Amino acid sequence: MPGFLVRLVERLPRWLRESEFGKGLRTSRVRWNPYQVRMRSELTNNLTERRTFRVPVTLPDDDSLAPLPSVVHTWRTTIGADLRPFSSLGLRVDYLTTRDLQDYGDSTQIGRLVNDHRGTFAGRDVGFERDRGLSTRLTTTPAINGWLRPRFSFSSNYVFHRDPNGRVPVRVVSDSGTTFRVPEAVSNSRDGVMGATFDLRRLIETVAGASSTVAGIFKGIVPADVSLRTTRGSTFDRIPFVPTLRYRLALGGMDEFREQDGVLATSAIESKQWTVAGGSRLPLGFDVRLDFRRTQANTWARRGDQQTRIEQTFRQWPSGSVSWVFTPPRAMRNLLSSVTARARYRRTLASSFQPGALGLGQGTEDGGS
Repeated sequence: MPGFLVRLVERLPRWLRESEFGKGLRTSRVRWNPYQVRMRSELTNNLTERRTFRVPVTLPDDDSLAPLPSVVHTWRTTIGADLRPFSSLGLRVDYLTTRDLQDYGDSTQIGRLVNDHRGTFAGRDVGFERDRGLSTRLTTTPAINGWLRPRFSFSSNYVFHRDPNGRVPVRVVSDSGTTFRVPEAVSNSRDGVMGATFDLRRLIETVAGASSTVAGIFKGIVPADVSLRTTRGSTFDRIPFVPTLRYRLALGGMDEFREQDGVLATSAIESKQWTVAGGSRLPLGFDVRLDFRRTQANTWARRGDQQTRIEQTFRQWPSGSVSWVFTPPRAMRNLLSSVTARARYRRTLASSFQPGALGLGQGTEDGGS
């Protein structure tokens, strides 16, 4: 453990410094080298010809039917790495690129524009980049103590696609003149999870003792889990700009997802989901589980030169299940090993609202159980 981290741990509050988390930091070893490195390169050259016949018998003019060719000639490369400086901290990065090696000629404007993006490697033509992907993931699960286990994760995903089969190029007007681009589309997403597992039974055993009366009352309580998931994402079609690094890493506020370089996103979404789950094991083989879930989402869709927004809400409560397991006496187990019964009840309520519709807004609501 580096000295500055040891000094940082010593300055933490006593309850945190003496917890499993603090003790683990003092005794842990930092791993500077990558935990895993991945690389894969794949070359595909596939030619398929398809003919369509009018009837299922041979005709004299069948030889004159022109075949419909389908060519897939690509070079796909994937590079990734995993970093685990601590046992409770992990970072994963994956990069993917696909180069199209097919020759689209120069008889069309799209074909000529595609040729401008072609590159070379070791003196050989390696085509143009058709697809690109970048994904990252950061996870941490610090062990505070035996009864509280928080967890945090952050992941991002970016996808780029250049369409060589598009019919109409993208027209870009600037101060220096008018240029044309190959149709391109990008999308990104960001997902963050913050949660914790709370073990009430173990907390009571730690405070009052495992053999205390209070601990016996709560011995059937199973750990409860609480989490909040936040998701953001957007898609841009026929873009006239080059995406920024912040967009590729899915950073920034919702405004940066909805608009880039003055261009509105084709679609965008922002959602939050709260989840709570818990239960208890009861005498006579009964088991009770309860769970609550609430999701609130806003979606935007481009309509002309503006975006329309739809608000959606989903709630699942009350929701739970009851199960019962009966194990017969040993003398009967050759005939009957066990008896299991399970019942579940779930009530869901979903609603949607579009601000500004018909001047006043409109909404729908649906419920079920």
